[in-house]
Amino acid sequence: MKAIKFFSFILTISLLAFFTWTFITQQVDVKNTPQISSNLSSAAPDPNFNRSHPWSIKLDYTAQMTSTPAYTLHLPLVMKNWPWLYETECETSAAYTVGQRLSRANACQTMVHGQFGATPGWTKQPGYVRYDNISSFEFDHLYLQVRFSKNTAANVPIDVYIDNEVIPRASFYPKNQYSWNRFDCEINVVGSTSGWVYSVDLGHISSGAHFIKFYTAGQDYAVADLDKFILSNLPLTEADCHRCPFIAPTEQK
Repeated sequence: MKAIKFFSFILTISLLAFFTWTFITQQVDVKNTPQISSNLSSAAPDPNFNRSHPWSIKLDYTAQMTSTPAYTLHLPLVMKNWPWLYETECETSAAYTVGQRLSRANACQTMVHGQFGATPGWTKQPGYVRYDNISSFEFDHLYLQVRFSKNTAANVPIDVYIDNEVIPRASFYPKNQYSWNRFDCEINVVGSTSGWVYSVDLGHISSGAHFIKFYTAGQDYAVADLDKFILSNLPLTEADCHRCPFIAPTEQK
């Protein structure tokens, strides 16, 4: 009797292991290589991620499977139905060809990527600013909000590119604030009939690491001073615009 029970237990464990492995291999194309070991660990904390947002969540796990020869298998979580938000300061760019880091008292962190679209002498200059290492889940809609100041006519757009795409995901006119020290997020999207809005839909985004690039043809006295931008899978509002990252609301000027 004991032998039968023991045999039944072993059979149950074997079947469970078989069905579990079958499920995993149906979900992921695992290479048939020898000496495979796995380690599941969370990604390093992102300093640009604002954990104070009431509905923000970030779950980013990678399964690393090592073998001979070595390879890495990435298993990003699909978070289409979870609220997600990425937020960063515009003065922390990875590369740029126009503009410079400037101090503005009313900006978040009191710094901006300023004179975007102009030389230090305030003459028109085309160019871009780029932000790297943006880890995203897969979303059908990726919304962008840019906080900026502007003291020039709203007649030169900013084009938004993702990765190495040659066609911009969106183009928008930042609204004239009549001051380089007054910040807002109202934009007029090229081709849209919605008027002034607080975010623009960039469309589908795949999971993984991306970079985003803002390009402008340039304008005398600059197109804008760029303060911060937010990416989310939900539309962004005026309240999101005026909530500075890393700064309590009572400390905002």
